[in-house]
Amino acid sequence: MIYLVGGVGTVIAAVGQHLWVALTASLAVVFTAYLAYRSTEGTLTLYNRTATYLTNVETWWASLTPKQKEITTFVDQKESTTFVDLVVSMTEETLKNERIGWTQHMESALEQLKEKEEEGGN
Repeated sequence: MIYLVGGVGTVIAAVGQHLWVALTASLAVVFTAYLAYRSTEGTLTLYNRTATYLTNVETWWASLTPKQKEITTFVDQKESTTFVDLVVSMTEETLKNERIGWTQHMESALEQLKEKEEEGGN
């Protein structure tokens, strides 16, 4: 909505209706404030960080060579328990950090709710 309202404001400015530009700018500010109120930026940051990290793990896994020559034998890296354990632990760590972030967010929300209830009861 912010981009849409900004684009409309640009078109309105281009046709010379400068008075209406203030309205579109105000609407963009309202939508931005609403997103800040809903903590959308923090949520998207957490999602993007987790998605990027998991994509990096997947890319690393895909880049492992099918065969790696060791002294006299060939070992399939993807079947090596060391690599499998490493991928599992990196993925679990990422998901654990995501869960911790959400838990902290939920605890903060509950504390704020309790404070509001206490203020309302007094």
